[in-house]
Amino acid sequence: MMKLSTSLAEAQTLLETHPRGILPLPSRRRVWSALIVPGDDPVSCRRLWALKAACVEHSLSFWYRAFPDDNRVSEYLELARKVEAGLVDGNEADLAATRFWQSLLQTEEFDDVTEPAVFVADAAVKIVRAAASHDPRFDIVDEIADDDELGPDSYESSYLCAAAFGGMNWQHPPTIDVEARRGFWRWYLTQAVPQVAAIDVVS
Repeated sequence: MMKLSTSLAEAQTLLETHPRGILPLPSRRRVWSALIVPGDDPVSCRRLWALKAACVEHSLSFWYRAFPDDNRVSEYLELARKVEAGLVDGNEADLAATRFWQSLLQTEEFDDVTEPAVFVADAAVKIVRAAASHDPRFDIVDEIADDDELGPDSYESSYLCAAAFGGMNWQHPPTIDVEARRGFWRWYLTQAVPQVAAIDVVS
């Protein structure tokens, strides 16, 4: 398994040299794999879940810009915390999150304000699902090498939050902000990942 410092250095190089500010999925998987503590799935799950949660929290402003009086994304993030802690049944939480997501798709029209908000909501729903799996390899086992090859049901939370900042990978300027996308991933690698890596076997 690649050391975390090595995987982060590799990822940072790829990010800074990518002309469209993309952090490739295989590089992110190597970072996730390096966060896994061998023989300790609970700690590994907490690390990876906390990384997803940090992404949604970092992106919440997009949700509140579109829906200033709607706290549902924060509520589902809290629900995911309870699932991860074993306080709530994961299957029931997943069903509730899925209903929220479906209702959002049915009632909202997408524009430059609501689309990033919906990306963040989708990321929160995916966190509930990942927490319910109690599997640290939930997003690692797939061998698909490009986010664009995934179906919408398979997008991972960090990618969705990056999309809120700077569009999906397949989108190009001037319709999206490449440097905002790069800025999100720079935060991810330099702040979010090191923070969750501090969650260890004695926490």
